[in-house]
Amino acid sequence: MKMMATINVTNQAIHIQFQINAAYSSKESRRFFRNGGHRILFDCIQYYATLIYL
Repeated sequence: MKMMATINVTNQAIHIQFQINAAYSSKESRRFFRNGGHRILFDCIQYYATLIYL
């Protein structure tokens, strides 16, 4: 079960990374990242990682 969860999270992380890469190429998201949006994103990723490992 834990292995499956880890694989699922890895797939989600890769998917999120692709979305970030796609979004980062647009002007709005560059403004978002400059304003600290990446910190919000990392908080979300850490939150999900914490949920899985608890």
